[in-house]
Amino acid sequence: MPDAKTRLVAGLAGAALVAGGGAALWHAGRAGRAGHAAAILHDGHPGPSDKVVNGTAYVAGGLAIDRARFIAVPAGFKVVRGKVKGRARVALAKTLAFSGHPPRPMSIDRVHPWLGCAWRVDGDHLTLATFGEWKSREGGAYLTGTIWLPSAVKVTQEARLAGEDSPANGESDGEDDKGDYWYGAKAPKAGWTPLATHLDTER
Repeated sequence: MPDAKTRLVAGLAGAALVAGGGAALWHAGRAGRAGHAAAILHDGHPGPSDKVVNGTAYVAGGLAIDRARFIAVPAGFKVVRGKVKGRARVALAKTLAFSGHPPRPMSIDRVHPWLGCAWRVDGDHLTLATFGEWKSREGGAYLTGTIWLPSAVKVTQEARLAGEDSPANGESDGEDDKGDYWYGAKAPKAGWTPLATHLDTER
């Protein structure tokens, strides 16, 4: 049986390991929060309603384009040509800028997944359009984007692929939801695939 001194040393070593693990978890959590803060920026000028948290969420994702010869994207998107093979890179800035008085909370931290892009393929044509954008006299929600494409792909930019009349918009069900309020579509229409994205902490 270990003597008192041996038990004391072992106890101190165990405490050090626990403390070290706790510190590692604390630093990991802090890093996660810092990454989230870097990708979602709140507006420093709050509106008239304390239910609204305006700001911009930055996300990025990839889009398989190996079979596409023609791509149509929203008119306001920036197109960058480069050495891209088989998969385009898309970066989006999703902005909530609303000075109205919604019946329930509306925070960019929670509503940004309802604002995005979706795509569909028809033969060798790929179309990328927005969903979830809306506007009013008191502001709204909109997004801007950049897409990196290979030089060989032919690109057209069309105004109809963005805004409230975008063909990718699904049904608006903001009034039926018990969470944050939303005036636009929350998902793309059937036949459109939402672009998979992640918070862009390294933009």
